[in-house]
Amino acid sequence: MKVAQPAFAGIATFLRAPQRPLHAMPAYVVAVAGVTLDGSGEPGGPADGPRGIREASVSFLAALLPSMRGTLVDVDTGRRVEFTAEPPLVDIGNLDPLGGPGTPGERLRGDAAELARRAQLPVFLGGTRAISAPLLDGVAGATGQRLALLRVSSTLDLAEPPVTRPLAPEASLRAALELQVPVACLGVHGWQPVVDWTTAERRGVRVVTLADWRRAGFGGTTRAVAEELLGTAERLYVSIDIRVTDGAFVAGRNRVVSDGLLPAELLEVCESLATFPLAAVDVVEVAPLLDGTRRAEHLAFRALLALLLPRLSGKETGG
Repeated sequence: MKVAQPAFAGIATFLRAPQRPLHAMPAYVVAVAGVTLDGSGEPGGPADGPRGIREASVSFLAALLPSMRGTLVDVDTGRRVEFTAEPPLVDIGNLDPLGGPGTPGERLRGDAAELARRAQLPVFLGGTRAISAPLLDGVAGATGQRLALLRVSSTLDLAEPPVTRPLAPEASLRAALELQVPVACLGVHGWQPVVDWTTAERRGVRVVTLADWRRAGFGGTTRAVAEELLGTAERLYVSIDIRVTDGAFVAGRNRVVSDGLLPAELLEVCESLATFPLAAVDVVEVAPLLDGTRRAEHLAFRALLALLLPRLSGKETGG
């Protein structure tokens, strides 16, 4: 893994990966795509998320490179990693759900399907959380496999979708349920609409509140829920809504609630999922222009790195 320029120079692709258009992407790689779409009916900002996450990845890489002499060790976990010179990673740029024929949902579904036919693992940088359902639908259609949705989010988002806003963020989980896939939602906390809570129970959504998650242990509970979902599905679609993190660490969105996940806890969750069979991953609701600290985009990148590390490193061992 090499970088020719400092962090402030050059094109900020994800981890300085080579750029490839979707139609010319090599097969069997981790393929990163941005979805620059704000949530209709909510304050803008997530459309800039893909750019922010990419810039965070370049900053991380520039800081890490001087110490990349042979094998690296994470002193907190004992994990040892040796990166290859050219990891199996490409960045195809941003998808354009607003250009061309069809609705934004239809375009996202088609692009996700094309990406899933080629990539070992599609990774989507959001964007509003409303992108998850059409992306999941596209990936499932392309692979022909039964997928399950594992969603890490502070909100349930089970409202009835407005007719005039088919990609409404507050209806994003309901849209996934309409796909008839197994669903689990981890990390729900704060005040929720009663109708969403009762709908989740009625529709069979596996909900683990943040309080229960913390009491039971993040790593073990996450793995148990993933295994439960894989009892009726072949692979997981994992969606990380960065708003699940405590508002003291991730500011700028329209729902800032204290006592969310701590950054270290989110990374533990992602590390717990890294070895499971993943069909696709998205990270959503990062809004750099609304967060002057830039903590959200850096945490979003670190969460992705924790999920992707076994697929990007040439060698990995325990402590």
